[in-house]
Parts: sequence; structure tokens; C-alpha cells
Amino acid sequence: MTGRWPSAADREPTHPRMATTWCHWHQGETITGLLIAVIEQASGPGAALYACETCRRKFRLEPA
Repeated sequence: MTGRWPSAADREPTHPRMATTWCHWHQGETITGLLIAVIEQASGPGAALYACETCRRKFRLEPA
């Protein structure tokens, strides 16, 4: 013990940061995003489409 109060940099966060994904249906960030579809292309990188829980329910989307 150093005899000082821990600074904000010394303390662990009370909860880890949540990862976000982009919901391709409502065009916004979400913490509930799941992979819905993978679009493969002949050349170049493919694409992955994610949807949040609300959009999955609203549009009846099933995770891939």
C-alpha cells in the first residue's frame, strides 16, 4: 500500500466496455447485434449484415 487513494487510471472499471455492431436495418449502433447474412463476392472482401434484437423481431430475421 502506498498510502494514497487509487487514481482513476489505477482502478478497474466496474464493468467491461460492451462491444457494438452496426445494425444494417435501422442504420445505427447496437450491443445486441447478431450476424444475419454473409454476402460473398467473387473478388474482394465479402460483407456481413448484422441486426439488433428489435429489428430481428420486427423483420422476423433469423441469425446465420
